[in-house]
Amino acid sequence: MFPLRNTRRGPAVARPRSRATSLRWARLVTGVLACLLPAVALATSSGLNNIPTADTTDNQTLVLQNYETLGPGRTPDYSGGFKMGLSPWDQRFEVGADGHMAPGDPGLLVLQGKYAVQPWEKWPTFCVGVANVAVTDRDKAGDPFSYAVASYDVNGWFRLHGGYGFQTDNSTPLLGIDSTFKVLNRSLMVCVDAIQIQDQRQWMPSFGIKYFFHRHWALETWTNLPLDQGRPSVVLKLNFIWPFGPEKK
Repeated sequence: MFPLRNTRRGPAVARPRSRATSLRWARLVTGVLACLLPAVALATSSGLNNIPTADTTDNQTLVLQNYETLGPGRTPDYSGGFKMGLSPWDQRFEVGADGHMAPGDPGLLVLQGKYAVQPWEKWPTFCVGVANVAVTDRDKAGDPFSYAVASYDVNGWFRLHGGYGFQTDNSTPLLGIDSTFKVLNRSLMVCVDAIQIQDQRQWMPSFGIKYFFHRHWALETWTNLPLDQGRPSVVLKLNFIWPFGPEKK
């Protein structure tokens, strides 16, 4: 549910783009949006599997997401959405929206937003945000999910994440760890996180991977394993990453 590492890149350099190239990109993005937005569950802010982290999508970058939830004894559930990173005045923001597509009637739309800051180099990055803000059918969507979380890079070996989420009858600690390394010269992230569910009556850890197999595409999957009651479930998600600002070297 939760994605992109906030990596630093070199200085942005604008390059001329042909009109034909721009039109091709516009048609592609429009087509993908048309598939995703007629639709969620919870807004997919950047993070691990089931927790948000202090990561944000890169500045002037749009991420389109399509994901499916599978499991024994349940009908597959399909959702889609987008998130976008913006950094005005060197501040890090992310906004996004998600919607349920199938089964049943589409139309439930929820929004998310977050702000992240790293006060000093080598300090943790701190973040506050809100997800599950219903645009339509508030009774079905439930209350907004507000959170505060910190992420800390341990010498480049792994990252630790911790915080707390606030929601009526569903508040939870947010705990996670991830590590990223190269496979076939592409980044592969392995992560574990844990939340409390059912009004804090049980813990649900999850184990996932995310592979950036192309500069514009990432595939991720994770398994949810409730510890006391309920059946496991598997989430499959495809991300299309489109930097729409000045191109970077």
